[in-house]
Amino acid sequence: MMKRLFLLLGVVCFAMFVIALPVFAANEAYSGQSVTLEKNETVNGNYFASGKSVNVEGSVTNDAYVAGGNVLVDGTIANDLLVAGGTVTIHGTINHDLRVAGGQVVISGTVGGNVTVIGGNVTVEDTGKIAGSLVAGGGQVTLYGPVGQSVVVGGGQVTIGSSIGGDVWASGQVTVNNNASIEGSLTYLSKNTATIDPQAHITGKVNHTVPPKPSPEPHIAVGAFLAGLSFILSLASFITAFLLGLLLLNFAPIYSGHVTNVILQRPWWSLLIGFLTVIIVPILIVFLLALLIGIPFAILLAIALFLFEYFAKIFVSWAIGLFILKRITKNETHPAWVLLLGLVVYYLILLIPVIGGIFWIFATLIGIGALVISKRDYYIDLRQNKFI
Repeated sequence: MMKRLFLLLGVVCFAMFVIALPVFAANEAYSGQSVTLEKNETVNGNYFASGKSVNVEGSVTNDAYVAGGNVLVDGTIANDLLVAGGTVTIHGTINHDLRVAGGQVVISGTVGGNVTVIGGNVTVEDTGKIAGSLVAGGGQVTLYGPVGQSVVVGGGQVTIGSSIGGDVWASGQVTVNNNASIEGSLTYLSKNTATIDPQAHITGKVNHTVPPKPSPEPHIAVGAFLAGLSFILSLASFITAFLLGLLLLNFAPIYSGHVTNVILQRPWWSLLIGFLTVIIVPILIVFLLALLIGIPFAILLAIALFLFEYFAKIFVSWAIGLFILKRITKNETHPAWVLLLGLVVYYLILLIPVIGGIFWIFATLIGIGALVISKRDYYIDLRQNKFI
């Protein structure tokens, strides 16, 4: 049974690696502590970069894919830009669409297409300009730069202080200041009434929807039941992850160690590869489902993506445990205790509002990326040793 399980895992892992081959065969790919594309440099084709610090000051003639702790894009991207990072600043020109995930995101440049962004704090400064539509989610979202089309935004605090060329749909505590000009309707979901400056211009209607208040007494028992069920499911998930992790450490210790080392030594490269994988694979699944002959491959890829997402937290947790223990003790610790510590920290972080969600996204992407990179490394070793 275990042999069949690992055989299936190996097959789906190889499928995921095949999907990611175009990434490794990119025109220009850079990784390191600090990566810079200088002002006078031009990349003809796609550009891939990851590192603790990534600065893109030059020009890219096609798409750019970037991941890092601190990311600054101050150059020109001819097509789309996909970014994931701790702090992301877009100060240059993106001719087409922008996709961003980060802790703090600042857009102070020009985007010729649409923008999709998720982050702890998201700001479009007054020097920023978005020609298309904006979809944003974050703890705090501030719009001071113009948006050419509609806006969909959700956050704890939402501030609008610029021209919007279409309708606005928002949720959270909404503030519309005197510089705002909305060429459409404002529809928002909030328990509080929006703060709208009298000088703000709104062409359409203002629609306020109040979330339904939880009913008192009758549903207290239901709430307690759901809370208890959530705890039981979380505990079951924790135990299952720990047991599966122990199986991996016993039956595949070398491979497990390799994946964990990739996470610890190449986290930003793993983040970038994971980011691209979760974008490419679902698109390919939909494409294969449209072809009758491709349905089995679509199912295989769907299974692969699910397994990668699940096993990602196990390897990330082990990496967290190693990271902590190496800083508090020099003694060798049994892998089971390392995994247990990492899982405890992992699940505790998930409990933190907003931060837990952002952490889960980054941890999952890094874990998936590390798994894909590890399969690529093993594939290269097999080729070099002429086993395939």
